[in-house]
Amino acid sequence: MAKKKNNRNSNHSRKNAVMAAIRASFYGLILTIAMILAFALILKETRLGGEIISLVDQGIKMISIFLSAYLAAKNSAEDMIPSGIAAGTLYIVLGYFSFSLIEGCFGDIKKLFLDLLMGAAIGLITALICGKTKRKKGIKRA
Repeated sequence: MAKKKNNRNSNHSRKNAVMAAIRASFYGLILTIAMILAFALILKETRLGGEIISLVDQGIKMISIFLSAYLAAKNSAEDMIPSGIAAGTLYIVLGYFSFSLIEGCFGDIKKLFLDLLMGAAIGLITALICGKTKRKKGIKRA
């Protein structure tokens, strides 16, 4: 009987972790769109060179992955690392399909796989950082 109850709790925990990752990825995508629009306004007014666009694009992507992974890991009690990795990679997939719809064609698949690796790596690092800060807050000093 105890094993069934533990299995139910485990399935519930996984479901919550997946939902947290999906929700966090959408928040990251919203942040990306807002930052890209703000950057487009800055580009229009300042006439910056083309080489800075790709650097800022990568920076925006990294910030959004970090936000997505942080929100997913923060809201996940036990499955912080899987939630962070899932949120990072799911953000990349959502972004790829969203911007493919905007452009009217699919982007480079090689770049997608590199971005997936970056999303998983940043998600993992963010979840580890989130886990360390949660443990430190739980420790009370005399």
